[in-house]
This record gives sequence, C-alpha cells and structure tokens, in this order.
Amino acid sequence: MDHLQVLKRAARLALKHRALWLFGFLLALFGGSGGGGGGGNFGGGRGNYSAPPDGFPGNGGFNTPLGGLISGTDWMMILAVASVVVLLVLVLALLGIVVRAVSRAALIGMVNQIEDDGQTTLKDGRRFGWSGRAWRVFLVGLVIGIPQAVLL
Repeated sequence: MDHLQVLKRAARLALKHRALWLFGFLLALFGGSGGGGGGGNFGGGRGNYSAPPDGFPGNGGFNTPLGGLISGTDWMMILAVASVVVLLVLVLALLGIVVRAVSRAALIGMVNQIEDDGQTTLKDGRRFGWSGRAWRVFLVGLVIGIPQAVLL
C-alpha cells in the first residue's frame, strides 16, 4: 500500500468536494483526541494560615471545612453552582459525542458516494449523518466513553 498515494488522493478529494469541509471541520472541532497533557502544579505550598475555631461568631452553627469563614448559605450556593457546571459539562460532552458520530457517518457516506457517483452535497451529508449507521457510531462512542469518564 502506497501511503503517499492515499494521502494525495484524500487531498484531491477534499479540495475538489467542498461539501466535505463542513463535516470535516465539525469532526476536527469536536473530535478532541486532544493531547491529555498533565496539569501543572498550582500552588502546593503551605502558608501561615490558621483557621478560626468552629465556634467562630457568625457561622450560624454550620460546621464548614473552613471553620466558619464561609457561612452555610454560601456553601449551598457553591454546591448549586458546582452542580450546574457539572451538568453543563455532561450535556456538552454528550453533544460532542453526537456531533462526532454524525460527522464521521456523514464523511464516510459522502466519500463513498463520491467513489460511486463522482459528486456529493451537504444535503447528502446530512442524510448520511442522521442515518442508522450514525447512531451505531454514537452508541459505540458512548459505550467506550462512559468507562473512560469513570476511570478519569
């Protein structure tokens, strides 16, 4: 197999058939195999901070991890905001999985149609993207993605 020839043919197809560009862009945008990379060391040093005792005036008897620096209602607000953020991240992750599956199925179907007929359109791509094959690709991505998310 001549890999250079395959790459040249793929480049010719992509340049000639601009209908592939939208789905390719969406796949690149949401495909996100984006390079893991470990986080940095943010802080880690210990300062000379001493938490006040639990009986700190104004904590309303609510025992907080910071020993009364933040009141109970503040913790509830932080918990509510954190819950909304987590829910938003999950919805966006699910949307990304759907867009990836639709884009992959559309590109596969469109290239297959180019091989058969010589032409393709965005309408054809949408039709291929919302087919049963796309939902199978989506389910495979979901089955693989859920254990990955749990492990991370």
